[in-house]
Amino acid sequence: MPTEKQPLVLVQFEEHPFSRSRNRSSSDHVILLTAGFTMADYCQALFNKILSIGLSDLPAFLEYQCKQVKDPEKWLNTLEKLVKDNACSFNNEDLRHRRAKLISEFGFQRKDIKSILVKKRTEDLKVAVSGFSEGKEYNFPEVHAFSNSLKTFEERITYLHGQIYDYLQDQNKYINPVPRPFDALCLSEIERLSKIEEIRHKEALKRNLENGNSKPVIKKKINGKLNYFIDIFYRLMREMPVNGKPFLESTDRQIAEEISANYVDRNGKDISVKYILTILEKNRPEKRPKRDKGFNLGEI
Repeated sequence: MPTEKQPLVLVQFEEHPFSRSRNRSSSDHVILLTAGFTMADYCQALFNKILSIGLSDLPAFLEYQCKQVKDPEKWLNTLEKLVKDNACSFNNEDLRHRRAKLISEFGFQRKDIKSILVKKRTEDLKVAVSGFSEGKEYNFPEVHAFSNSLKTFEERITYLHGQIYDYLQDQNKYINPVPRPFDALCLSEIERLSKIEEIRHKEALKRNLENGNSKPVIKKKINGKLNYFIDIFYRLMREMPVNGKPFLESTDRQIAEEISANYVDRNGKDISVKYILTILEKNRPEKRPKRDKGFNLGEI
């Protein structure tokens, strides 16, 4: 064992479980540090333990220690480094046999740790993954986490709707018989976000009114094609007369500014006046839907 002439080569454990005293319920596998913690004392106590414990108890000792830490594989790797850096302390045949036994046992413990992690991952997937195909996994917790990382309400809603579309369009997916399917979970999240956004708008309006400010403009979203929507105004101004006058009497600029000020596109983005004017321009029919494709406004 290390002596004053042969001090222990220390290593740095990120996790170092120990006890300050032993009681009747304490395991024989506990690392005791009665004088408090230092890394040197911990390394020495741990090293003494692996030199003195019975060979048949080594697996149970390592298993016990691994259960006390969050990252058992990293703790095990650090212990292995402690053993290798102090190889000269295993200076007789019995101790060299013990060292070989330890190195072998480290491999078995790592295998067990990975087996446990695979089992846990499998169990987590059974709960988390609603389905999968060759090209995509429908994992709502991951979708939820990514959605939360997006900055705006519109980005989140657009992303979630995209996930629902992919899920419903994927004809070759395996569906996990979980209590709630993937699209239902996404719709529930969309509903939750929409309610939160509605509350925020109401609170913003309330604060503005209380502060004597004018009512804020809450823009409406156009989820369909913009040129179909703008075409309605074009037709009301130019193609649907009432008693010789336009059904809607206005200028292109007035309509463009009105739409730009009060509406956003399907992605929550502002609609420029210039873009709207292009759709309304009489000499740009290719920008508007064909008459058999546009909205049926009926007869006046």
